[in-house]
Amino acid sequence: MSQVRVQLKANSSSFHPALKKLVGENVISECVDTDVILIAISVFKDTEADEIWIAFATGKHFRYNPIHDIAQSLGPLKSRILPTFNAFTGCDTVSSFAGRGKKTAWDTWNAFPEVSAAFRHMTDQPSRSIESVPPTREALYQHAKRSVYQAGLIWMQRLLLRPVLPSPDLYVWKNQDNGMWYPFLTILAKAASPLQELVHCGCKKVCRGQCKCFKSALPCTALCKCGGDCA
Repeated sequence: MSQVRVQLKANSSSFHPALKKLVGENVISECVDTDVILIAISVFKDTEADEIWIAFATGKHFRYNPIHDIAQSLGPLKSRILPTFNAFTGCDTVSSFAGRGKKTAWDTWNAFPEVSAAFRHMTDQPSRSIESVPPTREALYQHAKRSVYQAGLIWMQRLLLRPVLPSPDLYVWKNQDNGMWYPFLTILAKAASPLQELVHCGCKKVCRGQCKCFKSALPCTALCKCGGDCA
């Protein structure tokens, strides 16, 4: 049995199609991106490599990760939908939930394994409408569509040399005049002006820095502790 060193990149449109041809090999790779490890776990069963090892991190944290063992421990379903979990909880192209990290999300997934059905739906049927997935709020819906585009379309074609991708604007990305793509967060209108007028601060001196009104780009009013007389 021989060893093959392969450079793996998660930010490319394909995830090294050569992996599909490595029959009876031990694949060794190095990376500093956790996305690479998660994607490698999800595709291990689709390769014919005996083992995949990924060297990760630097210094005292450096270690070799046995992708084959991790995939076996998680099982086929959880391994397959792992990239969807990663995208949904926040990655380079999808926002994360404020105050809720990956560990919290992972513990929640383990506590409620039925969530796997939703992740599998997003992974296996990315082109189908997800409007029927309840419950949803507008921002969560847009977030879910970006997760589907990243995990269900881009990462699911990681073993293809020439993946076919729909336009990002079908998955709540908007192309601006400068040619850059930006996430479309929600179709809901901004808070009405009467609600904005309820914002008030408790500043005793100059209203700057952490002042609620200053941070919201709103003028102080009579509701504020400063009485709206600040400069």
